[in-house]
This record gives sequence, structure tokens and C-alpha cells, in this order.
Amino acid sequence: LHLLSRRQRQMCIRDSDGTIMEFLQSRSPKDDPKNDYFSDLIEIIRLANMEEVLEEENVTFFAPTNWSIRKSVALLNKMWYQMGNDSIKNLKQIKPSVWREYLSMYILKDKYTLKDIPQIDTTAIAAYPGQTFITYGGLPMNVGVVYGDANGVKYVGPRQILYSYIYDITVSDLKNAYVATSDIQPKNGVVHVLRMTDHDFGFDRRSVSYTHLTLPTT
Repeated sequence: LHLLSRRQRQMCIRDSDGTIMEFLQSRSPKDDPKNDYFSDLIEIIRLANMEEVLEEENVTFFAPTNWSIRKSVALLNKMWYQMGNDSIKNLKQIKPSVWREYLSMYILKDKYTLKDIPQIDTTAIAAYPGQTFITYGGLPMNVGVVYGDANGVKYVGPRQILYSYIYDITVSDLKNAYVATSDIQPKNGVVHVLRMTDHDFGFDRRSVSYTHLTLPTT
């Protein structure tokens, strides 16, 4: 599954004049909801007061889409409703410090394209473990490139970045997020867009619990 077409991806790579924030904004047209991938993410970035990071610092951003964010918020709504409260209607009802904590999970300092990342094989983790990186918020995350098979030959097929929350890497206990589109290169770093079909923002939706809510506004 590729979030952007090959032509769109090539255009993004060639256009290095904009920042990471400007790239996200370019894929969030207000008049075209079907092609709006990042409007919720942009709002979270602003609520977390992290615009400057994605506009000025040299970083690698594993960008979650609207769908990933909405799945996590839907579970949060369910938990909040079960406590006898109204649904969460506005992302501002979640504390900015929480958005910053979770958003920081997706940001690495410095620039890492696919070619900079070592191989990972989750079925042979001792031989091909990928590499542990420390996120912007100080959390260890594992990054590796999965080498696909082709015509029965191991590791010669397509390559795809895997970004993982670490429970215990020694036994391959990872919560994985596959990258759908990699190596988009704005002027202040690189963006890898996470696959929207099977990633939950925060990696574990239940971790974004009701204790992180501010009181709903009336």
C-alpha cells in the first residue's frame, strides 16, 4: 500500500524548498477531504507546540495519518463514554503535554533515509535487528529495513522501513508500524509516512487513556 503515487513521491523529493510542516500542509487540502492525510496531525503538532521542531530543526519524522489518530481517539471516546461522560469532540480536550509526549515518539534527531537504516528480519532478530534510535522525547525505538523475497530468493525483493515500539527486542517483542511512503525530503529533514491501514497513533491506543484528558469545555 502506497499512500502517495510514485509521481507524487518524486515531486515531493524534488521539491526541497519547503519544510516538513509545509509538506504536511500540502497534503491536507481543506477543499478536498479525500486527499486530506494530515490535518489532524497538523492540529496536534500545533497543540503540542512543536511547529518549530518541524520547521527549523533537522529531523526524521515518521508521520502518522489522520486515520491512525482517529482510531486512537475513537477508543479514547469509548472509554470516556463508559465513564458516563460526553464524547470528546475537540482535540484540545486532551492535554498539550500528552500530545507532545506521543508526537515525540515519531521524531528522530538528524536525517535518516532508507539507505541509512540497517536491515531487520523479525524472524531472525539476532542476525538482523535493525537499530535502536532515541526519539526526540528520549524514548528508544527500533528502526529497520525489511528486505522482501523475490522469485524464491531471500532478501532480494522490495524494501520497506519498519518503525517499532520496543517491548523486548531480544525476543522480537515489538509493536510495528510499516512505512507506506519513504524518503520524502523537505529542506529540514526527511518524512516517512506510516501505513494508515494498521497503525494506531501512540502504538497502543489504550495507552492514550482517560487520565490524559482535561475537563471537557462546555
